[in-house]
Amino acid sequence: MKKNIFLLSALAGMFLLASCGGGTEAVEEAGSTEEATEETAAVEESAEATYTVDVAASKLNWSAKVIGIYGHTGAISISEGSITMSGDQVTSSNFTVDMTTIAPVEDDGSFSEEKPAAHLLGHLSSPDFFDIVNNPTATLTSQGVEGGSAAADLTIKGQTVAVTIESVVVTVDGDNVSVSGSLTFDRQAFGVAWGFPGKDMVLSDEVELTFEVTATK
Repeated sequence: MKKNIFLLSALAGMFLLASCGGGTEAVEEAGSTEEATEETAAVEESAEATYTVDVAASKLNWSAKVIGIYGHTGAISISEGSITMSGDQVTSSNFTVDMTTIAPVEDDGSFSEEKPAAHLLGHLSSPDFFDIVNNPTATLTSQGVEGGSAAADLTIKGQTVAVTIESVVVTVDGDNVSVSGSLTFDRQAFGVAWGFPGKDMVLSDEVELTFEVTATK
């Protein structure tokens, strides 16, 4: 009888130990699952996503000054591009500009019947400036945005020069992202020079670009 009681007690103890061990494993497994879920969510949040530029909704404007006299402003179209994001941070971007769409704005009083906007357009399209027949596109590629600016490479007339994009603002709205900013480049660095040195000294070497780009996943 005593042996039977001892045997039953031993079995009960083993069962109790087994039950406790199973509970601990279950808690540990639940904790591991929760950690794995959090890690997966963190990876998904930081995963890169590429957005395609909506060229119809994007704007690119340019301006240049003729020293001591007046300035010229205008618009030009982005033909294609993409923006790569990690969360709400831009990691890279690239834009192709259609140089054949360059157009001056005629509301600044700098044009006349003797010197219409078409005259300026013809000059900008010529080998004196952008040589659009032989160089129909320009490109701008950039790295990640830090502190409102981004390092970028601007290619015009086959020449690539490092520039800095300033005043960058990034807005993410669901599957849409918008990026705006500005940059100034030295046209002489790209061989964009007037053919007459005397006249070239009057035209500022600095050209400013401002953009508002919208892109969608």
